[in-house]
Amino acid sequence: MDPQIDDLIIATSQGVFAFQRGILNCIHHGFGIYFGISWDEKWVYLAAQRSYRWPRFRGMDNILVLDPDFNWVGSIQGLNFHALHQIFFFDDRLFICNTGRNRIDILTMLMEEDIPHYSMTEWKYKPGNHVNSIWIDGGTRDGDVIYVVEHRHGPSKVKYFDKKFEFLGEETGLGEKMHNVYVEEGKLFVCSSEAECIIIRDLSTGEDRVINTSQYAKGLPRGLARTPGRWYIGISERAIRNERHIAHDGVVLVLDDDFRLIKRIPLKNVGQVLEVRAMTGSDRAHNGIPFPRSPRTLIYKLPKNGSLARASGDVHQRHRKSCQ
Repeated sequence: MDPQIDDLIIATSQGVFAFQRGILNCIHHGFGIYFGISWDEKWVYLAAQRSYRWPRFRGMDNILVLDPDFNWVGSIQGLNFHALHQIFFFDDRLFICNTGRNRIDILTMLMEEDIPHYSMTEWKYKPGNHVNSIWIDGGTRDGDVIYVVEHRHGPSKVKYFDKKFEFLGEETGLGEKMHNVYVEEGKLFVCSSEAECIIIRDLSTGEDRVINTSQYAKGLPRGLARTPGRWYIGISERAIRNERHIAHDGVVLVLDDDFRLIKRIPLKNVGQVLEVRAMTGSDRAHNGIPFPRSPRTLIYKLPKNGSLARASGDVHQRHRKSCQ
């Protein structure tokens, strides 16, 4: 075990992996491409893109629910999810980048006698904006600020809103085909994927600092976690669209506070690295909720506007097998 490295959970196009005590294990696969990871005090949520599988099931992507030991619990489906990207649990709500529908879906998780169900609202964007990442700063003086990345298949933007999704402002000139957004001490951090770099913008002066990730590993930066003294950045090999999700190699860069390399975590045959979260060390680029450690039995109540489906034990065992 390397004391310098936090435990991580990593979503890729071939499966979801846990990196714990220096050992990499596959914890879920078989539901297409995995993009988003989040959790609340009890459960782990994964966004799975079935829309990239053949035949392509548009509108049939899932939010998968696991317990803290990565055992299968159920799935949220039937809500016209298409090309899901990043997800973010905050204040009893699960925010979902429903990228193929150009909107943010918000599931308000409700509790009745320990039986969770949900209601859904949505925030629509203009077609083509390709909203793919979200981060919520709950510690601001004036209330929650929601940051959203518009990838736009070209020059990207970060837009920010209040908790009612009233527009507050935007940041442009941050490169092309952006992923991830995080704000710390008045500085905004994004993965400028096409340029293979991290851009850090001082929000008070507008000045940018560029960290060239290709000096450590060639490829597209995507997936960002932040713990005290550490940055974790996912790197994916470049490939044409029809081949990008097959078994290419990836890497997670472990960097210090000033983005100097500490270690590379190699990921063999995982396809694209799509999300990185830290399970230990208090991931500041996530929601501030410690990774849940006390799994409980969950019984789902079917809501009116969606379904929470359960899988059989045989299906669960199939998805716990090795991805290799």
